[in-house]
Amino acid sequence: MKKTFNHLDFNQRQLISEGLMKNKTFTQIANEIGVSRTTVSREIKRNRIKTGSYFKDGKPMECIHFDTCTHIRCKGPHKCSEYVAHTCARREKYLVCHACRKQASCRYIKYHYSARKADVAYDKKLSDSRSGIRATSQEIAMMDDIVNNRITKNKQSPYHIYASNEHLMPVCLSTFYRYVNYGILETKHIHLPKAVRYKTRKKEKDYTPTDIAYKNGRTYADYKKHLALILPNDVVQMDTVLGKINEPQAILTLLFEKSDLLIGLKLENRNLLYVRQTLKRLCQYLGFEQYAKLFNILLTDNGKEFQNPSFIDMYDNLGERISTVFYCDPYASWQKAKIENCHRLVRRVIPKGFSLKPFCQDHISLMCNHINSLKREYLNGLSAYEAFVKQYGSDIADLLGLYPIPENEVCLNPILLK
Repeated sequence: MKKTFNHLDFNQRQLISEGLMKNKTFTQIANEIGVSRTTVSREIKRNRIKTGSYFKDGKPMECIHFDTCTHIRCKGPHKCSEYVAHTCARREKYLVCHACRKQASCRYIKYHYSARKADVAYDKKLSDSRSGIRATSQEIAMMDDIVNNRITKNKQSPYHIYASNEHLMPVCLSTFYRYVNYGILETKHIHLPKAVRYKTRKKEKDYTPTDIAYKNGRTYADYKKHLALILPNDVVQMDTVLGKINEPQAILTLLFEKSDLLIGLKLENRNLLYVRQTLKRLCQYLGFEQYAKLFNILLTDNGKEFQNPSFIDMYDNLGERISTVFYCDPYASWQKAKIENCHRLVRRVIPKGFSLKPFCQDHISLMCNHINSLKREYLNGLSAYEAFVKQYGSDIADLLGLYPIPENEVCLNPILLK
């Protein structure tokens, strides 16, 4: 028969306390709570509490020579050669003084067992045993060498660093995060890219959507129905990233949902005409077949630069539509949450309010390649580039100008584009 070992709970400890008050033996108590006799005795001995008087006139009352002691100044029970502790046969047998009739007059050390205090001590010991630092100073130093400057300077995520050096890490991922949060490493919690304080969320506005002509048959509900009918290989989320408020430049961002791969295209002006020209050039460069394979379904928001689907949809030489755009509901950015989250990585390199004038397409492509080389936990440790290549092959990645960045050189800092 396989033995099972369970910890005592509060109810069992209460039964132990009640049994001691009723002068029951350890065997009787053990039978009531369903454990062995030794389990009861160990529990009592481990959690009993000393009570009563220990000293009088500076002398230990537990000593059998207390009444006849001639020492002017007591040396204490640990230093006095004449100290002999009183032995109580009942206390030695029951370990505690519950139900003892001589408690009121007894001058010796007494022990009592409290179920509540024993349960609190148990919880604390259990918590302490599962916390603290188990790594050695050498292992901490090695982790510092691995992490050094990669978060503070290159703005790499802790997961990317861990996934790139997992074979060297002496701890698991969650422990690595905990060491950073507790300040064990030189890199502190405040250095993490997402370690910010979020402002209190504003109350959501009550919004009743209205029918807009350009969205007929292209709403988010239509998009879900379309997906169910054709079961596409992938969906591309589309949006724009702005620079300074008064500048016309923007970045057209395209993100593949399955791999989280990001493509950024420089727009000299944030309007519908430039979006169309950019997508058309991309279609001509890739060819109708590849464009239809990659950008068959586009999902975007209701920005003014997207508000004419006939300008965004692409057609081949025979007039067949090879890509279709759909629109999220107003005030529902969560419907294209992946690209919104990816924009946070973009903002590490190009902070909000920075001008886009100094950047050309090569700068934007370099930034995207660094973002795409970041290891992702939800992709099972793969980067977006690796996941994209696994899905479409390296030839298409090369055609799009994509290439991997070495793990230790990934940088998501504004210095990347300087």
